[in-house]
Amino acid sequence: MKEEEINHHLEILIYEDFKFHPQHYIKDFIRTPNDIVSHKHLLKGASLDSNSIEYLVDLVVNDLKENRRFRRVECLKVLKQIIKNRESEDLPKSLISKLFYLYKSFILVGREEIQWAVSLFIKDQVLDNDEILWLIDNYQESDHLVNRLLRYPKTNSLIFKWAENVYKNGLLLDRQSEVVAILISDSIPKYISVSADTLMWGIYYSRCDLKKKEELIVNHLDFTDYLAAIKIAARLNIPTVVKNLLDHYMELASKR
Repeated sequence: MKEEEINHHLEILIYEDFKFHPQHYIKDFIRTPNDIVSHKHLLKGASLDSNSIEYLVDLVVNDLKENRRFRRVECLKVLKQIIKNRESEDLPKSLISKLFYLYKSFILVGREEIQWAVSLFIKDQVLDNDEILWLIDNYQESDHLVNRLLRYPKTNSLIFKWAENVYKNGLLLDRQSEVVAILISDSIPKYISVSADTLMWGIYYSRCDLKKKEELIVNHLDFTDYLAAIKIAARLNIPTVVKNLLDHYMELASKR
């Protein structure tokens, strides 16, 4: 077999092996952010480990800091898909910090398609307090930042204080149930005064476990405005909600 035929087969097979073992080849294939775009189909078809993702992110961060020109929109969209397809392992803090740098660099000033791409970079990630404070300080500038605060993956004291301030000042009324959700723990704070619909959805979106959600819904049922409660009961498979409503109206009927 001729040398060029051997090389041709090697090229095909190395590309195929990349899909299974990208960490063995990534530094040879990808050396600049534009290489990420050039090899986007290969990268999107592989499930990259955190080290490989961090290598790619480092390329982008370094060129961005040095103000080098590269195909930013396409590159960030490829990174978005790579992160979405990643192995299920938790991302290391060093990588999250770099992803937040990219998020912070583009979420308020980038084109809409870039904003949607980088919005996934920190989705469901645990951030440092300084990063959370940046979101809080700038949340009125973009719904993307509001989403990251309202859908933060765990309880956080800074976000709790932010939500409390938002609620007490009558802000984000179109997202009030999600704001209330952050304020709910083992009980409903006494200062919460919202419609039955908003309260039920607040309980639904809260970080409480299923047993606590059931307890809170049952204890705060509005027996005339209960449509949200029964929708949530169906979603969470909580039959006691409908039973309590039935018992209430059966008792009323028996007294007539």
